[in-house]
Amino acid sequence: PREGGLGKEADYWLQIRPGTDHAIALAWEKIIIDQGLYSDLFVKRWTNAPMLVVEDMDPSGGYMIDNSGGGINVKTKLLKESDLVEGGSNNRFMVWDKTKEAAGRTGNDALSYLDVDTTQWEGENKVAPTLDECEYLEKYEGYWPPESTFDSIDPALTGTYQVTLKDGSVHAARPVWTYV
Repeated sequence: PREGGLGKEADYWLQIRPGTDHAIALAWEKIIIDQGLYSDLFVKRWTNAPMLVVEDMDPSGGYMIDNSGGGINVKTKLLKESDLVEGGSNNRFMVWDKTKEAAGRTGNDALSYLDVDTTQWEGENKVAPTLDECEYLEKYEGYWPPESTFDSIDPALTGTYQVTLKDGSVHAARPVWTYV
């Protein structure tokens, strides 16, 4: 609630009451989404927004390594490769791929994934840009990386899709973004 360095630079500084920061952040988020003031590419590439949710599926999961080097057992309704095929990875989260759909693929054949173990999307092998590939911003005395794009996939943020689980049951799946 105290004005900091960035507050002094702002045209308007709104002092919030302690405990209301979450509410104001959600209000700003609503305005940003309603007005389309976000980067569609960023939302697809760097959030869980395109990952598919299967509401009528029992939460599934498995052991995942966390940031501390330890591990946790995660149960979720996010669609994973292990929900689709026997022996599939618990760490590959599925998205509906509009590129595959445009090529005439349907059902499970139109899915792609983000592998959280490698932090790579299906079919990609991206590495962090070097400083030579970044733009130096003198005003901020720092580097700005080039925009990270997709090479061969296009995850959907909206829609409802039919997927077949490994037990043969067919379910509707929707991207996380549709729940916003």
